[in-house]
Amino acid sequence: MADVFAIGDMHGCYDSYCALLRAAGLVNSSCHWTGGRAFLVQTGDLVDRGPGSLANLRLTRRLQEEARQAGGEVRFLLGGHEVFALAAAQGNDWAFLNWFSAQNGGSATLLEWLAEDDFPASPSDEQLAMMYGAFLNQFDSGEFGAWLMGSPTCTRVDGTVFVHAGISREVPQECDSLNDQASMSLLDLRQYLIGSPDPVLGRRGPYWVRDIGRDEVDSVLLANDSRRIVCGHNPAPGVTALFDAKSVIIDTGVVRGGPPLAVRIMPDGLIVFDSRGNEQTVLYSLQADSSGAKRLSLAPASGRFGRGDVVEFYHSSLTGARAFLKVQDVWASGRESYYSGKQLASIPGRKQDAIRFNGNEAWIYHASFIERVGVPAAEAARSMPPELSRALKYIS
Repeated sequence: MADVFAIGDMHGCYDSYCALLRAAGLVNSSCHWTGGRAFLVQTGDLVDRGPGSLANLRLTRRLQEEARQAGGEVRFLLGGHEVFALAAAQGNDWAFLNWFSAQNGGSATLLEWLAEDDFPASPSDEQLAMMYGAFLNQFDSGEFGAWLMGSPTCTRVDGTVFVHAGISREVPQECDSLNDQASMSLLDLRQYLIGSPDPVLGRRGPYWVRDIGRDEVDSVLLANDSRRIVCGHNPAPGVTALFDAKSVIIDTGVVRGGPPLAVRIMPDGLIVFDSRGNEQTVLYSLQADSSGAKRLSLAPASGRFGRGDVVEFYHSSLTGARAFLKVQDVWASGRESYYSGKQLASIPGRKQDAIRFNGNEAWIYHASFIERVGVPAAEAARSMPPELSRALKYIS
């Protein structure tokens, strides 16, 4: 059996991505495939927030071909941020606004693309329209569109199911059936995504779901004759295992300073390792409490907020949408503070931006999200990093 590796959300962190690939023995110092017959699954969200989003996409496409020639395979799965890009390219205005919000960081991907050509520093309205059209074309009929549209949503390898966020009971739970339905859904992304009546594109679809329960995990594994499911999407300060390690979350929030970690799938479990090849343990085990919310089994560290607090923050600095989080746990990883709990609802900055959240969903946030509590949208925009502030000028 070939070695099977998985890497989660890289969000424009090209150097970390390459370092993990080298640590796994899959690429050389120039990031070309040396993994032979190995199998790599990348669970989506390669783009946005970090400065190397397009570089991540191009690297993954190249490694797919190099691995194929060597008898191996690189399988890229669509994440929510790639779906944002596809939807924006298809003319979905809601997806466009949310993609470029400070929360989702698509402006970093735009800036990376703008830096590749000599665009004017103070473009006219006509030049802006041309620049935007050219950029969005890359995710429609251009460099990335067909490749992303042809990428699977989930896959099964040697008894392990892989998907970006999870597979709920609202969508087909067998991988081939889910991929077939997702392919149809992606053909028309002009409709509203998170609130879409299409279950694949909705909040409990495979690109966004955060409140998967034990019964749903068991059902997915039964449908796919598998032992575990591996997902990204839910950042935590280490690889996390849920439900007796039947569900493994590999998003470690690298773009926000989390540790770059990858996993090697073994017949009887998995090995977690860092970008230097040092083996790590599964740091936290998430359990389901009686109310259905997920909580950390680790004793919480002291923080700015405590259990039971309902805190307000800006879900999007661009639109001014505010959200509320009922804190379930607070914990620390080194100097970093994290909060987990139920995201209750959002209050839109404009009526047409309304987003509603299921009260049973469990979310995890880095403390930096919560620090924006009570800050007006304009002030939040002024406090953004310079490159994002510059991007706002293009999209305001």
